[in-house]
Amino acid sequence: MKKLLCKFACVALSVCLVCGVAYGCSPDTTGGNVNPPDPGIDLNNGYTYTKQNDDGLMQFYSSDESLDSFLNEYMRRHLRYDDDAIGDLKLGEGNTVWKEWEAMSVMWMNTAGIGYSPKTSIGNWFSNIYQDSFGYIWVDAGTTTTDWGQSWQFPNMGHSGNSVSGEYYNTSYFNGLNDFKGYNGSSELTSIWKGRSNTGVNGSTVAAATGYSDYMTVSGKDMKSITFTYDAPQDGKIMWDGAELNIKPYMGTPFCSPFLELDFSITDYDSLGSTQQVEDVIVSWKGGSGTKNSEWDDDHCVRYSEFSTNYKETFSAATHIVFPMYAHENWGKSESLDDAITDMKIEIVFKDGINAEVRLEEVTLSFDGRQVNNNSVFIAAAAYYYQYTQDDEWLEKNIDKIRKAMQFLLTYCKGAEQELITVEEFVGHDGSSNYDYFAWKDEDGKVGSATNTGVGHGIGDGYWDCPSYPVVSLYCNLYYFKALKGMEYLEKMVAASGIEESGNAVEVKSADMKKTVKYTETAVTLGQKIQAFIPEFQEYFWNEETGRFHLGYLPETDKGVQAGVLDTVVDYGFTTYNQEAIELGLATEEQAASILSWINGDRIVEGDTADNSSRTKQIYYFTFAPRWTTKENVYQYWFRFDGKRSGSYGWNKQVQNGGTAAHCAYYDMVAEQIVNGGDAAFAKLKNVQGWYETVKEAGGTGKNFYRSYYLKNGIILQGGESSGVLGLDYEFIEATLLYTTVPAAFFGLSSSDYNCLNITPDLPSSLDYWKMENLSYADMYYDLSIGKNWVQINSIQGDTEGKTVRVTLDAPSGAFEVRQHNKILTAGTDYTVENGKVVIVAPFRNGRIQIVNK
Repeated sequence: MKKLLCKFACVALSVCLVCGVAYGCSPDTTGGNVNPPDPGIDLNNGYTYTKQNDDGLMQFYSSDESLDSFLNEYMRRHLRYDDDAIGDLKLGEGNTVWKEWEAMSVMWMNTAGIGYSPKTSIGNWFSNIYQDSFGYIWVDAGTTTTDWGQSWQFPNMGHSGNSVSGEYYNTSYFNGLNDFKGYNGSSELTSIWKGRSNTGVNGSTVAAATGYSDYMTVSGKDMKSITFTYDAPQDGKIMWDGAELNIKPYMGTPFCSPFLELDFSITDYDSLGSTQQVEDVIVSWKGGSGTKNSEWDDDHCVRYSEFSTNYKETFSAATHIVFPMYAHENWGKSESLDDAITDMKIEIVFKDGINAEVRLEEVTLSFDGRQVNNNSVFIAAAAYYYQYTQDDEWLEKNIDKIRKAMQFLLTYCKGAEQELITVEEFVGHDGSSNYDYFAWKDEDGKVGSATNTGVGHGIGDGYWDCPSYPVVSLYCNLYYFKALKGMEYLEKMVAASGIEESGNAVEVKSADMKKTVKYTETAVTLGQKIQAFIPEFQEYFWNEETGRFHLGYLPETDKGVQAGVLDTVVDYGFTTYNQEAIELGLATEEQAASILSWINGDRIVEGDTADNSSRTKQIYYFTFAPRWTTKENVYQYWFRFDGKRSGSYGWNKQVQNGGTAAHCAYYDMVAEQIVNGGDAAFAKLKNVQGWYETVKEAGGTGKNFYRSYYLKNGIILQGGESSGVLGLDYEFIEATLLYTTVPAAFFGLSSSDYNCLNITPDLPSSLDYWKMENLSYADMYYDLSIGKNWVQINSIQGDTEGKTVRVTLDAPSGAFEVRQHNKILTAGTDYTVENGKVVIVAPFRNGRIQIVNK
């Protein structure tokens, strides 16, 4: 990390601080002669800068004090650094799905005054988050009992609909399959497992404090191998505690068990903390989609050294192993119970005789719960992090990992002849509506079973985890585009900064595990992909009937389509996705205008539930943001297959079915500013302010700030222990995006070139000025003010050498001059006029850049 200089950069800064840094006291630091203004011209425009905050807190100040009070208080509550925090989870502590939003919320500000270091946490996370041999970025590190590892846990074994016998030696999930009391890993189920070393030591189960088996352990000396076996009872019965119990005669169907995850703990008494004694881990099975076997054989086995996605030669005290079993032809993806996995053998082979305790802590037959968008979020967050740090050491350290994440998307998710990405290689990520699940009953009248096609289908792909997404989805492709843009930017920065290549080959495994693919992209090739992507996106996802982007298409074979209940076009009025498309420049001008005319209520889409026909059917019923969807979603959910009809997911009861969340307001206002300008976006911001002040009047404090208000109004919030219609607090750390609207939409902060900060202000007409104090860019702190035709930088701390700003202002209709500090700039040399905009690139220094009408 670049060292932050604590001294002021120049004597001029000290002079400006003493003067209060009014515009007129800023010296000419650009070289050349000072040009005094013509008589009668007030270069200060009635604004004199004064430093108002010295404690390192980013603060908003403007000519509207009530606005400042709202923004600063909202930011304080949601940055969660004092007693008014609306949750315990801090910025920077979220898992992968939050990282882009976390970066967007803090990288542009000085966070020294909040008592913790979110920017440091975010920067370190890129190095620490696990990336497998596919190039896939995990949900979290997967190193603790509460970590989720590679998979989002919706769905997990508790949602298996009788297709997987579950998780063994683990206390996380309820064992619904066998109707045992307690948890998967209960003593009844784990009693089937046996363990034995080659030296004849038998394994023993160790009970947790709550009474069920926690793990199996084998301890001994000079052990060459340890074998754990699971032999399913063919008659479906076991004896336990003097009673005969019924148990499923299989471990799981391949389709619902595409991944096998193992957890071992090896305490090598001759090596502290880790061991290099493990030669290999060999997993054998009986059953599967391919050839059948009644005995253990080489055609039904995989090796850790060859077939896992996370191989490491050294075993730590706790080691997690992931096998992509779907890729083996004799495991496959069959849904039939005739192809169920019945028995399993796990053999740990040691190089020499080991003196150790070996624990088998978890054996999981798991769904493919990988989040396709993780990699896109990883890349987009990396680009955003670098935009505001310009940290070359960080980029050099992480660029190969970022490239590998990009190659995962290009190899695993994209065909050679298509620009849009697909999730067809992800087992169960098929967008099924699961319409027929509750229409099917077995011979005993039980709804759903392992033979029902709803089980394991329709798995989601990101943070918005309730809907089942089509194979080619709007959601995944929006984020893929973010990845393309972020990767293009980072490749440009690698070249601009002179970072030397590591020399290491960046390569990933293909989905079938049969080949490796190298990363060969450049900024040029990525730019070509971006240009090819845009028109295909616009054509594929645009719904002419509704005048908005749809989610994707269901196949004609979907049961809901065949029943005539559902259309092949999946369109529930996804407001945020449509507004993100506008923000990313993926909508044409006509499409963008159409989208906002629908969301703003200027036109009604036939068939929408939120049709503005009554107060409760308003798109802005919750005031601060539009509903996330405007049409009730009855069938397009992954959780349909868990065998339960949950009323908590109905319309107006769930964030993702007519509800909304605070961060959606960011996309609402940014899209509004792009299409209809700053005044229209500012009107929405003032509307949000009014909502906040109404909530505050209810008297809520801390974690109950919002809940006190909504409880009185009979509205349940999502978060903590409750499932509800609004996401405002607790785990919704991304609510910080709401205040990020100000630097993004109204100040126009960004960075697209090396060591150059973009400022493109759009000051609302009702404000005389707007100021943000304690901002951060490239190891500098500074204050920034904007006015009608000017921007002003003050109170710089840090080294400005080599840093520039690109200021974009509206070009006047008549004659004008452009000034930096007190110097008149030269057209064509110091600034250009492009498409009605004046673009000035100047040194990053204290003072004002402005347009003066002549």
